[in-house]
Amino acid sequence: MTNPNQDLAKQLDCLTEGQFTELFKITALTARAWRQRHKAPLPVLIGNTYLYPLEAIRDELEIRKKDPRGSSRVLA
Repeated sequence: MTNPNQDLAKQLDCLTEGQFTELFKITALTARAWRQRHKAPLPVLIGNTYLYPLEAIRDELEIRKKDPRGSSRVLA
């Protein structure tokens, strides 16, 4: 049986919060702090589900390639 949130994320070219935290090796609490601080990459909220667009994640990874210490970008 598939997870409906994973199906929705795949249809929208996004990652679920669980996939996002696994990719960046962070906790859900850190992901929440990043959202509250408007730190990139920002998710899209659909219902009560946060989905992280792959395009924003790719942009973030490009920045991290240039600066391995990580992004310090805060989005307005």
